[in-house]
Amino acid sequence: MEAQAPILMDDEAIDKEIRRVMRSRVAKRSRRTYNDYMVRYIIFLYDNRERFPDLIRPELLEKLDAAYVQDLGNRTREGRQKKKRIYIRAAILSAFEAIIASDASTHPLFLEKLDFRTLAHFLHTFHKPYTRTTNAAGNQTVVPVQAGDSPDNVINVLLHRSSYDGVASSLANLFTECGVARDINPTIKSMWEMIAIYKKGTTREGAKQRKELGLRSNEGKDPLPFDAYCYLADVLHRKKEPKYQEAHLFLLLDWNMISRADSVITSNIELVGMRNDALAFEPGPTKTDQENKQNVDHPFHIYSCPENPAICTVTAMAKHLMCRPQILNGQCLLFEGSNQYEHYCSILREVVQSDEHRQSLIDRGLDPNYFGTHSLRKGAVTHVASGITSSPPIASICIRANWKMPGVMNRYIKFEAAGDQYVGRCVSGRNRLGTRFAESIPYFDMSEYSPIEKELMMREQDQWIKERMSADGAINDGVFCLFKTCLASFLFHWDWLQKRKKNGILVGVYNGILTPLLPSWNYPEKMTLQQMVSLWLIGIQSEKVPPFRFIAPKQVRHFDKDAKRYHDMKAYLVTIGLVVL
Repeated sequence: MEAQAPILMDDEAIDKEIRRVMRSRVAKRSRRTYNDYMVRYIIFLYDNRERFPDLIRPELLEKLDAAYVQDLGNRTREGRQKKKRIYIRAAILSAFEAIIASDASTHPLFLEKLDFRTLAHFLHTFHKPYTRTTNAAGNQTVVPVQAGDSPDNVINVLLHRSSYDGVASSLANLFTECGVARDINPTIKSMWEMIAIYKKGTTREGAKQRKELGLRSNEGKDPLPFDAYCYLADVLHRKKEPKYQEAHLFLLLDWNMISRADSVITSNIELVGMRNDALAFEPGPTKTDQENKQNVDHPFHIYSCPENPAICTVTAMAKHLMCRPQILNGQCLLFEGSNQYEHYCSILREVVQSDEHRQSLIDRGLDPNYFGTHSLRKGAVTHVASGITSSPPIASICIRANWKMPGVMNRYIKFEAAGDQYVGRCVSGRNRLGTRFAESIPYFDMSEYSPIEKELMMREQDQWIKERMSADGAINDGVFCLFKTCLASFLFHWDWLQKRKKNGILVGVYNGILTPLLPSWNYPEKMTLQQMVSLWLIGIQSEKVPPFRFIAPKQVRHFDKDAKRYHDMKAYLVTIGLVVL
Protein backbone atom coordinates (compact mmCIF):
# COMPACT_ATOMS: atom_id res chain seq x y z
CA MET A 1 0.00 0.00 0.00
CA GLU A 2 1.47 3.33 -1.05
CA ALA A 3 1.92 6.02 1.58
CA GLN A 4 -0.18 9.12 1.00
CA ALA A 5 1.64 12.40 0.57
CA PRO A 6 0.88 15.02 3.25
CA ILE A 7 -1.58 17.74 2.30
CA LEU A 8 0.35 20.95 1.70
CA MET A 9 -1.12 24.26 2.89
CA ASP A 10 -0.04 27.73 1.92
CA ASP A 11 0.99 30.28 4.53
CA GLU A 12 -2.36 32.05 4.51
CA ALA A 13 -4.26 28.82 5.16
CA ILE A 14 -1.86 27.89 7.96
CA ASP A 15 -2.27 31.31 9.58
CA LYS A 16 -6.04 30.96 9.36
CA GLU A 17 -5.91 27.53 10.98
CA ILE A 18 -3.67 28.88 13.76
CA ARG A 19 -6.16 31.67 14.48
CA ARG A 20 -9.01 29.16 14.56
CA VAL A 21 -7.16 27.00 17.09
CA MET A 22 -6.31 30.00 19.26
CA ARG A 23 -9.92 31.19 19.20
CA SER A 24 -11.10 27.76 20.37
CA ARG A 25 -9.84 28.61 23.86
CA VAL A 26 -13.31 30.14 24.37
CA ALA A 27 -16.43 27.98 24.08
CA LYS A 28 -18.88 28.86 21.30
CA ARG A 29 -21.69 29.94 23.60
CA SER A 30 -19.30 32.04 25.68
CA ARG A 31 -17.98 33.68 22.53
CA ARG A 32 -21.51 34.51 21.40
CA THR A 33 -22.14 36.16 24.76
CA TYR A 34 -18.89 38.14 24.54
CA ASN A 35 -19.72 39.25 21.01
CA ASP A 36 -23.23 40.36 21.99
CA TYR A 37 -21.91 42.63 24.73
CA MET A 38 -19.17 44.10 22.55
CA VAL A 39 -21.58 44.66 19.65
CA ARG A 40 -23.76 46.69 22.00
CA TYR A 41 -20.71 48.63 23.19
CA ILE A 42 -19.50 49.47 19.69
CA ILE A 43 -23.02 50.50 18.61
CA PHE A 44 -23.11 52.78 21.68
CA LEU A 45 -19.77 54.33 20.65
CA TYR A 46 -21.00 54.72 17.06
CA ASP A 47 -24.23 56.45 18.10
CA ASN A 48 -22.26 58.74 20.44
CA ARG A 49 -19.20 59.25 18.24
CA GLU A 50 -19.39 63.02 18.68
CA ARG A 51 -19.12 62.65 22.47
CA PHE A 52 -16.51 59.89 22.29
CA PRO A 53 -14.53 60.48 19.07
CA ASP A 54 -11.52 58.62 17.72
CA LEU A 55 -12.28 55.30 19.42
CA ILE A 56 -13.58 53.29 16.44
CA ARG A 57 -10.95 52.55 13.82
CA PRO A 58 -11.51 54.25 10.44
CA GLU A 59 -11.71 50.91 8.59
CA LEU A 60 -14.62 49.75 10.73
CA LEU A 61 -16.21 53.22 10.91
CA GLU A 62 -16.50 53.30 7.12
CA LYS A 63 -18.27 49.94 7.12
CA LEU A 64 -20.62 51.05 9.90
CA ASP A 65 -21.61 54.15 7.93
CA ALA A 66 -22.56 51.97 4.95
CA ALA A 67 -24.42 49.53 7.21
CA TYR A 68 -26.28 52.43 8.85
CA VAL A 69 -27.69 53.46 5.47
CA GLN A 70 -28.80 49.88 4.82
CA ASP A 71 -30.54 49.69 8.20
CA LEU A 72 -32.42 52.91 7.41
CA GLY A 73 -33.94 51.19 4.39
CA ASN A 74 -34.84 48.06 6.37
CA ARG A 75 -38.57 48.53 6.99
CA THR A 76 -41.44 46.52 8.40
CA ARG A 77 -44.58 45.72 6.40
CA GLU A 78 -46.23 48.78 7.92
CA GLY A 79 -43.37 50.95 6.66
CA ARG A 80 -41.73 51.58 10.04
CA GLN A 81 -37.98 51.26 10.47
CA LYS A 82 -36.96 47.98 12.09
CA LYS A 83 -35.42 48.28 15.53
CA LYS A 84 -32.98 45.44 14.95
CA ARG A 85 -29.93 46.94 13.28
CA ILE A 86 -28.96 43.76 11.51
CA TYR A 87 -26.51 45.30 9.04
CA ILE A 88 -24.52 47.18 11.68
CA ARG A 89 -24.43 44.08 13.87
CA ALA A 90 -23.26 41.97 10.93
CA ALA A 91 -20.48 44.47 10.14
CA ILE A 92 -19.22 44.40 13.73
CA LEU A 93 -19.36 40.61 13.98
CA SER A 94 -17.45 40.37 10.70
CA ALA A 95 -14.80 42.68 12.17
CA PHE A 96 -14.46 40.40 15.20
CA GLU A 97 -13.85 37.40 12.93
CA ALA A 98 -11.11 39.28 11.05
CA ILE A 99 -9.08 40.24 14.13
CA ILE A 100 -5.36 39.47 13.87
CA ALA A 101 -3.47 40.28 17.04
CA SER A 102 -0.28 41.29 15.22
CA ASP A 103 -2.12 43.58 12.76
CA ALA A 104 -3.50 46.64 14.56
CA SER A 105 -5.50 47.68 11.48
CA THR A 106 -7.81 44.67 12.04
CA HIS A 107 -8.68 45.72 15.59
CA PRO A 108 -12.20 47.21 15.83
CA LEU A 109 -11.25 49.83 18.45
CA PHE A 110 -8.29 51.88 19.58
CA LEU A 111 -8.21 49.95 22.83
CA GLU A 112 -5.32 51.96 24.23
CA LYS A 113 -7.51 55.11 24.07
CA LEU A 114 -10.37 53.74 26.16
CA ASP A 115 -11.01 55.13 29.63
CA PHE A 116 -13.36 54.46 32.53
CA ARG A 117 -15.62 57.42 31.77
CA THR A 118 -16.48 56.09 28.32
CA LEU A 119 -17.23 52.61 29.63
CA ALA A 120 -19.20 53.94 32.62
CA HIS A 121 -21.51 55.91 30.32
CA PHE A 122 -22.22 52.67 28.47
CA LEU A 123 -22.82 50.75 31.71
CA HIS A 124 -25.21 53.51 32.80
CA THR A 125 -27.63 52.23 30.12
CA PHE A 126 -27.84 48.87 31.92
CA HIS A 127 -31.13 49.18 33.75
CA LYS A 128 -34.66 47.82 33.62
CA PRO A 129 -37.54 50.32 33.53
CA TYR A 130 -40.47 49.86 35.90
CA THR A 131 -43.60 51.91 36.53
CA ARG A 132 -46.09 52.18 39.38
CA THR A 133 -49.63 51.00 38.73
CA THR A 134 -52.78 50.40 40.75
CA ASN A 135 -54.23 46.90 40.82
CA ALA A 136 -57.88 45.87 41.13
CA ALA A 137 -57.72 46.01 44.93
CA GLY A 138 -56.58 49.62 44.84
CA ASN A 139 -53.01 48.86 45.92
CA GLN A 140 -49.99 50.28 44.13
CA THR A 141 -47.58 47.80 42.60
CA VAL A 142 -44.42 48.07 40.53
CA VAL A 143 -44.45 46.34 37.13
CA PRO A 144 -42.11 46.37 34.11
CA VAL A 145 -42.78 49.14 31.59
CA GLN A 146 -44.92 48.09 28.63
CA ALA A 147 -45.17 49.64 25.19
CA GLY A 148 -47.30 52.77 25.33
CA ASP A 149 -46.70 53.52 29.03
CA SER A 150 -46.07 57.13 29.97
CA PRO A 151 -42.36 57.91 30.41
CA ASP A 152 -43.15 60.24 33.33
CA ASN A 153 -43.61 57.44 35.86
CA VAL A 154 -40.64 55.31 34.79
CA ILE A 155 -38.30 54.05 37.52
CA ASN A 156 -34.95 52.76 36.24
CA VAL A 157 -33.62 49.87 38.34
CA LEU A 158 -30.02 48.73 37.98
CA LEU A 159 -29.47 45.23 36.63
CA HIS A 160 -27.92 42.44 38.65
CA ARG A 161 -24.15 42.22 38.93
CA SER A 162 -23.85 39.41 36.37
CA SER A 163 -24.67 41.87 33.58
CA TYR A 164 -21.78 44.16 34.55
CA ASP A 165 -19.50 41.14 34.99
CA GLY A 166 -20.46 40.10 31.46
CA VAL A 167 -19.35 43.45 30.01
CA ALA A 168 -16.05 43.34 31.91
CA SER A 169 -15.34 39.76 30.78
CA SER A 170 -16.25 40.57 27.18
CA LEU A 171 -13.97 43.61 27.10
CA ALA A 172 -11.15 41.60 28.67
CA ASN A 173 -11.62 38.96 25.97
CA LEU A 174 -11.40 41.66 23.27
CA PHE A 175 -8.12 42.88 24.77
CA THR A 176 -6.79 39.32 24.68
CA GLU A 177 -7.96 38.73 21.09
CA CYS A 178 -6.21 41.91 19.96
CA GLY A 179 -3.05 41.15 21.93
CA VAL A 180 -3.29 44.38 23.95
CA ALA A 181 -2.16 44.25 27.58
CA ARG A 182 -4.60 45.49 30.20
CA ASP A 183 -1.87 47.62 31.75
CA ILE A 184 -0.54 49.07 28.49
CA ASN A 185 -0.78 52.58 29.93
CA PRO A 186 -1.83 54.18 33.25
CA THR A 187 -5.27 55.13 31.90
CA ILE A 188 -6.12 51.56 30.89
CA LYS A 189 -4.78 50.17 34.15
CA SER A 190 -6.88 52.67 36.10
CA MET A 191 -9.94 51.77 34.00
CA TRP A 192 -9.86 48.14 35.14
CA GLU A 193 -9.44 49.18 38.77
CA MET A 194 -12.39 51.56 38.52
CA ILE A 195 -14.56 48.90 36.86
CA ALA A 196 -14.17 46.66 39.93
CA ILE A 197 -15.23 49.53 42.21
CA TYR A 198 -18.17 50.41 39.96
CA LYS A 199 -19.46 46.81 39.99
CA LYS A 200 -19.46 46.75 43.78
CA GLY A 201 -21.40 50.00 43.83
CA THR A 202 -24.03 48.77 41.36
CA THR A 203 -24.48 45.59 43.42
CA ARG A 204 -25.24 47.55 46.58
CA GLU A 205 -27.33 50.24 44.88
CA GLY A 206 -29.34 47.71 42.85
CA ALA A 207 -30.16 45.67 45.95
CA LYS A 208 -31.29 48.84 47.72
CA GLN A 209 -33.56 49.83 44.81
CA ARG A 210 -35.18 46.40 44.60
CA LYS A 211 -35.80 46.32 48.34
CA GLU A 212 -37.46 49.75 48.33
CA LEU A 213 -39.71 48.79 45.40
CA GLY A 214 -40.53 45.33 46.74
CA LEU A 215 -38.91 43.57 43.79
CA ARG A 216 -37.31 40.15 43.71
CA SER A 217 -33.67 40.17 44.87
CA ASN A 218 -32.67 36.68 43.73
CA GLU A 219 -30.56 36.54 40.60
CA GLY A 220 -30.80 33.83 37.97
CA LYS A 221 -33.28 30.99 37.55
CA ASP A 222 -35.20 29.23 40.31
CA PRO A 223 -34.50 25.57 41.12
CA LEU A 224 -37.02 23.15 39.64
CA PRO A 225 -38.89 21.39 42.49
CA PHE A 226 -39.03 17.60 42.23
CA ASP A 227 -42.84 17.57 41.97
CA ALA A 228 -42.72 20.10 39.14
CA TYR A 229 -40.00 18.03 37.45
CA CYS A 230 -42.20 14.92 37.55
CA TYR A 231 -45.16 16.89 36.21
CA LEU A 232 -43.11 18.41 33.37
CA ALA A 233 -41.70 15.00 32.43
CA ASP A 234 -45.18 13.48 32.31
CA VAL A 235 -46.47 16.35 30.14
CA LEU A 236 -43.64 15.91 27.63
CA HIS A 237 -44.15 12.15 27.56
CA ARG A 238 -47.85 12.55 26.74
CA LYS A 239 -47.22 14.86 23.78
CA LYS A 240 -47.66 13.28 20.36
CA GLU A 241 -44.98 15.09 18.34
CA PRO A 242 -41.49 13.46 18.25
CA LYS A 243 -39.83 16.76 19.22
CA TYR A 244 -41.43 16.48 22.65
CA GLN A 245 -40.07 12.95 23.07
CA GLU A 246 -36.57 14.29 22.37
CA ALA A 247 -37.13 17.12 24.84
CA HIS A 248 -38.33 14.51 27.34
CA LEU A 249 -35.00 12.65 27.17
CA PHE A 250 -33.09 15.94 27.28
CA LEU A 251 -34.97 16.91 30.45
CA LEU A 252 -34.26 13.59 32.18
CA LEU A 253 -30.59 13.45 31.18
CA ASP A 254 -29.95 17.04 32.22
CA TRP A 255 -31.57 16.35 35.59
CA ASN A 256 -29.80 13.02 36.22
CA MET A 257 -26.39 14.23 35.09
CA ILE A 258 -26.59 17.39 37.26
CA SER A 259 -24.67 19.00 34.43
CA ARG A 260 -24.79 22.03 32.20
CA ALA A 261 -27.12 21.62 29.24
CA ASP A 262 -24.18 21.84 26.83
CA SER A 263 -22.74 18.59 28.21
CA VAL A 264 -26.01 16.80 27.39
CA ILE A 265 -26.45 18.34 23.94
CA THR A 266 -22.93 17.35 22.83
CA SER A 267 -23.20 13.76 24.10
CA ASN A 268 -22.09 11.04 21.69
CA ILE A 269 -23.88 7.70 21.59
CA GLU A 270 -20.49 5.97 21.77
CA LEU A 271 -19.93 7.53 25.22
CA VAL A 272 -23.10 5.99 26.66
CA GLY A 273 -22.83 2.37 27.74
CA MET A 274 -23.83 -0.12 30.42
CA ARG A 275 -22.11 -0.87 33.70
CA ASN A 276 -23.91 -3.65 35.57
CA ASP A 277 -27.32 -2.17 36.50
CA ALA A 278 -26.79 1.44 35.39
CA LEU A 279 -26.22 3.49 32.28
CA ALA A 280 -22.60 4.62 32.18
CA PHE A 281 -22.41 8.16 30.84
CA GLU A 282 -19.08 9.82 29.97
CA PRO A 283 -19.59 13.61 30.06
CA GLY A 284 -16.58 14.61 27.95
CA PRO A 285 -15.09 18.13 28.22
CA THR A 286 -16.92 20.50 30.54
CA LYS A 287 -16.75 24.20 31.35
CA THR A 288 -14.40 23.58 34.28
CA ASP A 289 -12.53 20.75 32.56
CA GLN A 290 -11.85 21.88 28.99
CA GLU A 291 -9.08 19.29 28.49
CA ASN A 292 -11.29 16.41 29.70
CA LYS A 293 -8.79 15.24 32.31
CA GLN A 294 -11.03 15.20 35.36
CA ASN A 295 -13.57 12.59 34.19
CA VAL A 296 -11.49 10.70 31.64
CA ASP A 297 -11.27 7.46 33.64
CA HIS A 298 -14.76 7.16 35.09
CA PRO A 299 -18.31 7.49 33.75
CA PHE A 300 -21.28 8.75 35.74
CA HIS A 301 -24.03 6.29 36.66
CA ILE A 302 -27.64 6.88 35.61
CA TYR A 303 -30.33 4.63 37.05
CA SER A 304 -33.87 3.76 36.06
CA CYS A 305 -36.91 4.74 38.10
CA PRO A 306 -39.33 1.79 38.09
CA GLU A 307 -41.66 3.62 40.48
CA ASN A 308 -42.42 6.42 38.00
CA PRO A 309 -41.94 5.57 34.29
CA ALA A 310 -42.37 9.23 33.31
CA ILE A 311 -38.99 10.07 34.88
CA CYS A 312 -37.28 6.78 33.96
CA THR A 313 -34.26 7.81 31.87
CA VAL A 314 -33.70 4.29 30.52
CA THR A 315 -37.25 4.08 29.16
CA ALA A 316 -36.96 7.57 27.66
CA MET A 317 -33.69 6.52 26.02
CA ALA A 318 -35.45 3.51 24.47
CA LYS A 319 -38.18 5.73 22.99
CA HIS A 320 -35.57 8.15 21.65
CA LEU A 321 -33.54 5.40 19.97
CA MET A 322 -36.68 3.94 18.41
CA CYS A 323 -37.74 7.34 17.08
CA ARG A 324 -34.21 8.00 15.77
CA PRO A 325 -32.96 4.54 14.70
CA GLN A 326 -30.08 6.10 12.75
CA ILE A 327 -28.42 6.86 16.09
CA LEU A 328 -28.00 3.12 16.60
CA ASN A 329 -25.42 3.14 13.80
CA GLY A 330 -23.02 4.73 16.29
CA GLN A 331 -20.42 7.46 15.85
CA CYS A 332 -22.98 10.27 16.11
CA LEU A 333 -24.44 12.71 18.60
CA LEU A 334 -27.28 11.58 20.82
CA PHE A 335 -29.15 14.76 19.81
CA GLU A 336 -28.43 15.42 16.15
CA GLY A 337 -28.91 18.81 14.54
CA SER A 338 -27.71 22.38 14.92
CA ASN A 339 -28.71 24.84 17.67
CA GLN A 340 -30.18 22.02 19.72
CA TYR A 341 -29.67 23.96 22.95
CA GLU A 342 -31.96 26.78 21.78
CA HIS A 343 -34.35 24.20 20.30
CA TYR A 344 -34.94 22.30 23.54
CA CYS A 345 -34.94 25.46 25.65
CA SER A 346 -37.75 26.86 23.51
CA ILE A 347 -39.74 23.62 23.85
CA LEU A 348 -39.42 23.62 27.64
CA ARG A 349 -40.34 27.31 27.85
CA GLU A 350 -43.33 26.70 25.59
CA VAL A 351 -44.69 24.03 27.93
CA VAL A 352 -43.85 25.81 31.17
CA GLN A 353 -45.35 29.15 30.15
CA SER A 354 -48.41 27.75 28.39
CA ASP A 355 -51.83 28.58 29.84
CA GLU A 356 -52.59 24.87 30.09
CA HIS A 357 -49.74 24.03 32.48
CA ARG A 358 -48.72 27.35 34.01
CA GLN A 359 -50.95 27.18 37.09
CA SER A 360 -50.18 23.50 37.70
CA LEU A 361 -46.47 24.30 37.84
CA ILE A 362 -47.06 27.29 40.10
CA ASP A 363 -49.01 25.01 42.46
CA ARG A 364 -45.94 22.74 42.53
CA GLY A 365 -43.61 25.56 43.54
CA LEU A 366 -42.23 26.77 40.19
CA ASP A 367 -42.57 30.34 38.93
CA PRO A 368 -42.59 29.98 35.10
CA ASN A 369 -41.08 33.47 34.75
CA TYR A 370 -37.88 32.25 36.39
CA PHE A 371 -37.47 28.90 34.65
CA GLY A 372 -34.52 27.92 32.46
CA THR A 373 -32.16 25.02 31.84
CA HIS A 374 -30.21 26.03 34.94
CA SER A 375 -33.39 25.34 36.91
CA LEU A 376 -32.89 21.65 36.18
CA ARG A 377 -29.37 21.59 37.56
CA LYS A 378 -30.31 23.62 40.62
CA GLY A 379 -33.36 21.47 41.26
CA ALA A 380 -31.52 18.18 40.83
CA VAL A 381 -28.66 19.03 43.17
CA THR A 382 -31.11 20.46 45.72
CA HIS A 383 -33.16 17.25 45.59
CA VAL A 384 -30.07 15.07 46.07
CA ALA A 385 -28.40 17.15 48.78
CA SER A 386 -31.45 18.33 50.73
CA GLY A 387 -34.30 16.01 49.78
CA ILE A 388 -33.63 13.85 52.84
CA THR A 389 -31.55 14.14 55.99
CA SER A 390 -29.22 11.24 55.03
CA SER A 391 -27.96 12.56 51.71
CA PRO A 392 -24.92 11.43 49.69
CA PRO A 393 -21.50 12.93 50.53
CA ILE A 394 -21.20 16.49 49.29
CA ALA A 395 -17.88 15.55 47.66
CA SER A 396 -19.63 12.99 45.42
CA ILE A 397 -22.24 15.59 44.48
CA CYS A 398 -19.58 18.18 43.61
CA ILE A 399 -17.60 15.70 41.50
CA ARG A 400 -20.71 14.70 39.55
CA ALA A 401 -21.68 18.34 39.01
CA ASN A 402 -18.07 19.21 38.02
CA TRP A 403 -17.73 21.78 40.78
CA LYS A 404 -14.38 22.53 42.33
CA MET A 405 -14.15 22.01 46.07
CA PRO A 406 -12.35 24.56 48.25
CA GLY A 407 -8.73 24.35 49.30
CA VAL A 408 -6.93 21.02 49.06
CA MET A 409 -10.21 19.06 48.96
CA ASN A 410 -10.28 19.16 45.18
CA ARG A 411 -6.77 17.69 45.10
CA TYR A 412 -7.24 14.94 47.66
CA ILE A 413 -10.89 13.85 47.32
CA LYS A 414 -11.30 11.93 44.06
CA PHE A 415 -14.08 10.07 42.28
CA GLU A 416 -15.21 6.75 43.72
CA ALA A 417 -17.91 4.61 42.16
CA ALA A 418 -19.86 3.99 45.38
CA GLY A 419 -20.46 7.68 45.99
CA ASP A 420 -21.49 8.37 42.40
CA GLN A 421 -23.80 5.36 42.34
CA TYR A 422 -25.52 6.60 45.48
CA VAL A 423 -25.91 10.05 43.90
CA GLY A 424 -27.26 8.41 40.73
CA ARG A 425 -29.92 6.46 42.61
CA CYS A 426 -30.97 9.53 44.60
CA VAL A 427 -31.27 11.85 41.60
CA SER A 428 -33.19 9.23 39.58
CA GLY A 429 -36.30 9.97 41.65
CA ARG A 430 -36.50 6.73 43.62
CA ASN A 431 -38.01 6.84 47.09
CA ARG A 432 -35.00 6.89 49.40
CA LEU A 433 -37.03 5.79 52.43
CA GLY A 434 -38.66 2.84 50.71
CA THR A 435 -37.53 -0.71 50.02
CA ARG A 436 -37.69 -0.19 46.26
CA PHE A 437 -34.64 2.07 46.35
CA ALA A 438 -32.45 -1.02 45.79
CA GLU A 439 -34.28 -2.29 42.72
CA SER A 440 -32.22 -3.38 39.79
CA ILE A 441 -32.73 -2.06 36.29
CA PRO A 442 -35.24 -4.17 34.25
CA TYR A 443 -33.52 -6.99 32.38
CA PHE A 444 -34.36 -10.11 30.38
CA ASP A 445 -34.64 -12.89 32.99
CA MET A 446 -34.20 -16.56 32.12
CA SER A 447 -33.08 -17.82 35.52
CA GLU A 448 -35.69 -20.63 35.68
CA TYR A 449 -34.16 -22.46 32.74
CA SER A 450 -31.18 -24.78 32.62
CA PRO A 451 -27.80 -23.29 31.67
CA ILE A 452 -27.96 -24.85 28.20
CA GLU A 453 -31.50 -23.59 27.55
CA LYS A 454 -30.58 -20.19 28.93
CA GLU A 455 -27.55 -19.87 26.65
CA LEU A 456 -29.54 -20.94 23.60
CA MET A 457 -32.44 -18.61 24.31
CA MET A 458 -30.15 -15.65 25.00
CA ARG A 459 -28.50 -16.19 21.62
CA GLU A 460 -31.87 -16.38 19.89
CA GLN A 461 -33.04 -13.26 21.68
CA ASP A 462 -29.88 -11.29 20.78
CA GLN A 463 -30.13 -12.41 17.18
CA TRP A 464 -33.79 -11.40 17.05
CA ILE A 465 -32.96 -7.87 18.28
CA LYS A 466 -29.97 -7.50 15.94
CA GLU A 467 -32.09 -8.44 12.94
CA ARG A 468 -34.25 -5.41 13.67
CA MET A 469 -31.30 -3.04 13.93
CA SER A 470 -29.13 -1.62 11.18
CA ALA A 471 -26.05 -3.60 10.18
CA ASP A 472 -23.69 -1.03 11.71
CA GLY A 473 -25.60 -0.97 14.98
CA ALA A 474 -25.81 -4.76 15.24
CA ILE A 475 -22.02 -5.16 15.09
CA ASN A 476 -21.39 -2.32 17.55
CA ASP A 477 -21.26 -4.20 20.86
CA GLY A 478 -21.56 -1.08 23.03
CA VAL A 479 -24.58 0.33 21.19
CA PHE A 480 -26.26 -3.09 21.05
CA CYS A 481 -25.85 -3.63 24.80
CA LEU A 482 -27.29 -0.17 25.47
CA PHE A 483 -30.27 -0.70 23.18
CA LYS A 484 -31.00 -4.14 24.60
CA THR A 485 -31.09 -2.79 28.15
CA CYS A 486 -33.26 0.17 27.17
CA LEU A 487 -35.60 -2.18 25.32
CA ALA A 488 -36.03 -4.29 28.46
CA SER A 489 -37.03 -1.19 30.44
CA PHE A 490 -39.41 -0.14 27.67
CA LEU A 491 -41.13 -3.54 27.73
CA PHE A 492 -41.25 -3.61 31.52
CA HIS A 493 -43.31 -0.41 31.44
CA TRP A 494 -45.41 -1.66 28.52
CA ASP A 495 -48.69 -1.70 30.47
CA TRP A 496 -48.10 1.88 31.57
CA LEU A 497 -47.29 2.89 28.00
CA GLN A 498 -50.37 1.09 26.71
CA LYS A 499 -52.59 3.41 28.75
CA ARG A 500 -51.41 6.25 26.51
CA LYS A 501 -52.36 4.29 23.41
CA LYS A 502 -56.04 5.15 23.90
CA ASN A 503 -55.12 8.79 23.46
CA GLY A 504 -53.14 8.05 20.33
CA ILE A 505 -49.81 8.72 22.00
CA LEU A 506 -48.09 5.44 21.22
CA VAL A 507 -49.48 5.29 17.71
CA GLY A 508 -48.61 8.93 17.07
CA VAL A 509 -45.03 8.64 18.22
CA TYR A 510 -44.01 5.16 17.21
CA ASN A 511 -46.23 4.44 14.21
CA GLY A 512 -43.96 3.35 11.37
CA ILE A 513 -40.96 3.19 13.69
CA LEU A 514 -41.97 0.40 16.04
CA THR A 515 -43.91 -1.36 13.29
CA PRO A 516 -40.97 -3.66 12.47
CA LEU A 517 -40.67 -4.44 16.19
CA LEU A 518 -44.06 -4.85 17.81
CA PRO A 519 -45.90 -7.27 15.48
CA SER A 520 -42.95 -9.65 15.59
CA TRP A 521 -42.67 -10.24 19.35
CA ASN A 522 -42.83 -14.01 18.79
CA TYR A 523 -40.52 -15.54 21.36
CA PRO A 524 -40.31 -19.27 22.11
CA GLU A 525 -43.58 -20.58 23.48
CA LYS A 526 -42.00 -21.41 26.83
CA MET A 527 -41.42 -17.75 27.63
CA THR A 528 -43.94 -15.06 28.45
CA LEU A 529 -43.33 -11.34 28.38
CA GLN A 530 -43.51 -11.22 32.18
CA GLN A 531 -40.92 -13.98 32.45
CA MET A 532 -38.55 -12.31 30.04
CA VAL A 533 -38.78 -8.85 31.57
CA SER A 534 -38.68 -9.23 35.32
CA LEU A 535 -37.34 -7.05 38.05
CA TRP A 536 -35.06 -8.11 40.87
CA LEU A 537 -36.74 -6.50 43.83
CA ILE A 538 -34.24 -7.89 46.34
CA GLY A 539 -31.39 -5.98 44.70
CA ILE A 540 -29.34 -8.93 43.39
CA GLN A 541 -26.37 -7.65 41.34
CA SER A 542 -27.18 -4.07 42.32
CA GLU A 543 -24.06 -2.07 42.97
CA LYS A 544 -23.03 -0.32 46.17
CA VAL A 545 -26.48 -0.15 47.76
CA PRO A 546 -26.33 2.22 50.75
CA PRO A 547 -27.00 0.92 54.28
CA PHE A 548 -30.80 0.85 54.28
CA ARG A 549 -30.96 -0.55 57.80
CA PHE A 550 -29.96 2.89 58.98
CA ILE A 551 -32.48 4.61 56.70
CA ALA A 552 -35.64 2.55 57.15
CA PRO A 553 -34.92 -0.41 59.48
CA LYS A 554 -38.55 -1.51 59.92
CA GLN A 555 -39.22 -1.60 56.21
CA VAL A 556 -36.00 -3.47 55.49
CA ARG A 557 -36.64 -6.12 58.15
CA HIS A 558 -40.12 -6.63 56.71
CA PHE A 559 -38.61 -6.89 53.27
CA ASP A 560 -35.99 -9.41 54.40
CA LYS A 561 -38.75 -11.63 55.82
CA ASP A 562 -40.60 -11.63 52.50
CA ALA A 563 -37.41 -12.44 50.63
CA LYS A 564 -36.70 -15.43 52.90
CA ARG A 565 -40.27 -16.66 52.69
CA TYR A 566 -40.09 -16.58 48.90
CA HIS A 567 -36.49 -17.64 48.49
CA ASP A 568 -37.43 -19.28 45.23
CA MET A 569 -37.25 -16.48 42.58
CA LYS A 570 -40.10 -17.86 40.51
CA ALA A 571 -42.45 -18.13 43.47
CA TYR A 572 -41.57 -14.62 44.54
CA LEU A 573 -42.20 -13.16 41.09
CA VAL A 574 -45.52 -15.02 40.86
CA THR A 575 -46.54 -13.45 44.16
CA ILE A 576 -45.91 -9.91 42.97
CA GLY A 577 -47.58 -10.60 39.64
CA LEU A 578 -44.60 -10.39 37.30
CA VAL A 579 -44.67 -14.07 36.29
CA VAL A 580 -47.76 -15.90 35.10
CA LEU A 581 -47.82 -19.66 35.63
